[in-house]
Amino acid sequence: YKRNMPLIRRMGNLTKNKVITKLILNSVGIKTPQGIVAVSSEEALQEINQKKLRYPLIAKPVDGSLARGVTWNISSKKEVAKAVDHALSAYGHRKEIKILVEEMFVGNEYRVLVFNGKVLSCVEKIPAGVTGDGRTELQKLIKNFNHTRRHGFEIKLDAIAKETIAQAGYTLQTILPKNFFFKLRNNLNMSDGGRSIERTHLMSEELKNICVRAIETVGLTYGGLDLITNQLSAKNPSYVILEINPNPYY
Repeated sequence: YKRNMPLIRRMGNLTKNKVITKLILNSVGIKTPQGIVAVSSEEALQEINQKKLRYPLIAKPVDGSLARGVTWNISSKKEVAKAVDHALSAYGHRKEIKILVEEMFVGNEYRVLVFNGKVLSCVEKIPAGVTGDGRTELQKLIKNFNHTRRHGFEIKLDAIAKETIAQAGYTLQTILPKNFFFKLRNNLNMSDGGRSIERTHLMSEELKNICVRAIETVGLTYGGLDLITNQLSAKNPSYVILEINPNPYY
């Protein structure tokens, strides 16, 4: 990949397109989720069947951001169609929208920051949620959590959160069991109530090298990548890189 660095730099910011990023990373042996690209739900279902993708799946716009238009835990053809339509409608002002549908890789998600060939930090990303104490209603737990957050970073009781509560068979008056963590949404954005926990000291040198190589492969000196693994400290870790951001918030 170093021989191709001048060409990569001339091509500009490749990370805006998740499909191109995946192709480049795969070409140098860096693992990314298996997936397909489609412009309609019909095409998505046909490609999923042809490529024999395994459920659960995740669907998202190819060049989207901030979890806009993303659907997680897709488990059926009906849900695929709904997810693709949701992604298309999220960017309906554009003439051509391409949707990436991928297999979901089970594991913890991390944001890794790399600068000038070194890993600066690795944080585990925790989705918006609250932990029960066996006494307090869900609505009060959310309110108490939000008191600890800066404005704009609170848990939002929007349609997504309310649907999650209903699907779990809960209401805002439900009392969660002690030490039980209830996840209110799948996306990990801090602006939606997500949190991050420092894990840099646990990261293996092998995984650090993979992250550095990924950033350099797409022609960046500084960038953040989203990594999923259950083997953060392993010498030969199982992992996938979801995407790379040239301007990470954290």
